[in-house]
Amino acid sequence: MGGDITGKAMVPIIRRRDQWDTSTFDQHVVLKTEAEVADIERKIRNRGYYLVRMSGDGYDQLQADPEEVTRRFTQVILQETQRWIEMADDKLHRVIVCLANDDMFELGPLLHQQDHVVETNDQDPLDLEGFQMISLGWTNPTPWNTFRELPENELAKRVDELVAKVTDPSRTIFNFTPRRTAADSTKRRAWTKPQHEGRRPSHATGRLDVRPAGH
Repeated sequence: MGGDITGKAMVPIIRRRDQWDTSTFDQHVVLKTEAEVADIERKIRNRGYYLVRMSGDGYDQLQADPEEVTRRFTQVILQETQRWIEMADDKLHRVIVCLANDDMFELGPLLHQQDHVVETNDQDPLDLEGFQMISLGWTNPTPWNTFRELPENELAKRVDELVAKVTDPSRTIFNFTPRRTAADSTKRRAWTKPQHEGRRPSHATGRLDVRPAGH
């Protein structure tokens, strides 16, 4: 599992007197029963977003303090990730996770201390019962200044160092996407200006540095 493992939005569910309200899925919703609140929470989670219940005053305070928004968002991401880890420990034998460029660094220590969840990123090849896997969640620079970004030449160096540790390429899973390959299904001429042929995008955005090292 990887790239990216965390959601992109936190959705407040606000208590106002004897009811709740929230804005999600492009509409404002008023919730009058606990069952209605539970149902919208399920839909928010299924969308890959994070939910947080709060009072009207708490919401107003949050709106006025961007640093508190960041702190609260980080807290919710860590709590939800821990919830998923506990589900994995209960139901699955092994989960391999590669944090990607949008995943905050605080997730690393949380994943490293688990039993059934293995975090692999920019490390030695992972043994998979006769196969190996190498992973890299870093990317080239984007307009959003995400957590794991490097210039192409530095990214190429990391890829080369990882590939050099592989003992048998024919039995190795390379968990990163080179540009201009079948795996590079997200295609754009530039980050901020998508180009399309009919309904389909027409220009690739895979990493330039990966192809020379992994070809």
